[in-house]
Amino acid sequence: MRKISKENKQCKIEVDKEWTEYKAQSDPVHVCISNASSGVCYNLLEGLCRGEVLGEGIEMIIHLLDSPEKAEYLDGLRMEIEDLAYGMMRGVVIEKDPQVAFKNCKHIILLDNVEQGEKSKDAWIKENHDLFVKYAKVIDSVADKSVKVLIAGDGPRNFNAYMMIKNAPSIPRQNIVALSRIVENRAKGVIAERLKVNTSGVVDLTIWGNPHGSHYIDLSRSRVHGYDGAIIGPDSFSLSSIEMLYDKKWMTTEFLELVQTKKTCTEEALNHPASLCQSNAINSLISHWCNGSPSGQFYSLGLSSEGWYGVPQDLVFSFPVTFHPKGYWTVVQDIDLSEETKTGIAEAIKVTFYTLCSHPGLKSQMSNKVKL
Repeated sequence: MRKISKENKQCKIEVDKEWTEYKAQSDPVHVCISNASSGVCYNLLEGLCRGEVLGEGIEMIIHLLDSPEKAEYLDGLRMEIEDLAYGMMRGVVIEKDPQVAFKNCKHIILLDNVEQGEKSKDAWIKENHDLFVKYAKVIDSVADKSVKVLIAGDGPRNFNAYMMIKNAPSIPRQNIVALSRIVENRAKGVIAERLKVNTSGVVDLTIWGNPHGSHYIDLSRSRVHGYDGAIIGPDSFSLSSIEMLYDKKWMTTEFLELVQTKKTCTEEALNHPASLCQSNAINSLISHWCNGSPSGQFYSLGLSSEGWYGVPQDLVFSFPVTFHPKGYWTVVQDIDLSEETKTGIAEAIKVTFYTLCSHPGLKSQMSNKVKL
């Protein structure tokens, strides 16, 4: 028995050495997810760990960031991720300190949800300000300088993105963005249900403004594929969404209400938070950001304005963009805006501006940027 034990020990040493040498040949990408105990994180992990989101052949180490009170839950989540047995996974690390969690990360997904509850709007904005300024300074200090940061939690996403951009000067501002796609997908879902088509067949719908606040849903360029009507064609054939809906009153009243209440209605039916659609929106966005989006289609994304479409410089605002395989986005420039769309964008600018001004330290500097 002693002889067998000695042989087993020697075998274990040799296997561990081979595994260490194998891992040394790998250069995994570090990905951090904050508020990792949330249902959104749980649902996005399977798609992310499968290896198709960041790109084919890219190995990764996942950092799960949350409060110390969530450590036991995160340990269970770590074990479940390991049991997925995906080849691109090189490790899961549980973190409670952003300084450690963000170190050398190339992708950071911030799912933090600062509940407003009974707080005043000013107090709520200040709490968001303090959290995201802290994150920004840590990311600026320890993350990879080409890090891609996605702000995807519930809260004033545009405000939070603005605060991060201003407090992480060494990170390119085009690498800090806010999630708009969840609102875009819900709007597409409402249209698809009315027209009896697959939701993926509704394309080029734009969310202008703050997806978690004041925004304008623009259908002027939206198209529908797969509509079973009098005129049909190949998969590439599409029809105007506005022409197919053919009900201006519905589009300006009931449609907007359905989009606004869809999350609540879904959660009431499920009897738990609707996190699957948000997780899918995050994964599809990151996949497009890293690998490029389908040719001929554009998507909504919250980003720092350079003056596009009259949106003031530096204001974080949702625009239509395309994604390129080399890992960058471009704002769609050739949209001829109708007067109705211009009015909707102007209103969204106004409300977004006032949200920024809710924080006393920003009021004076923002007043010089936006003329209302």
